[in-house]
Amino acid sequence: MLLAGCVHSPSQREERRVSYLEALAEIHPAEAAAAAHTPSEKEFAEALGNLMSGDLETAEVRFGKLRTTATDSIIRSGSRVIYTATLQ
Repeated sequence: MLLAGCVHSPSQREERRVSYLEALAEIHPAEAAAAAHTPSEKEFAEALGNLMSGDLETAEVRFGKLRTTATDSIIRSGSRVIYTATLQ
């Protein structure tokens, strides 16, 4: 009985609402995109998803755009770093 209380079912994760930053920190771009509050946040999360799925070309274009146009300075800064990494 004690063991059953320690086991987490996969459905528990789905029921829990996570914030945008929590989803990014846990590297769940789809959840981050769903929790985004601005178009820049959503674009960043989707671009991260592109990068993780191996679509480097699309990720590069999206991060390149975000590094100059994002309304949030943190998104611009993060995009600049990731954009540089995708070029290497």
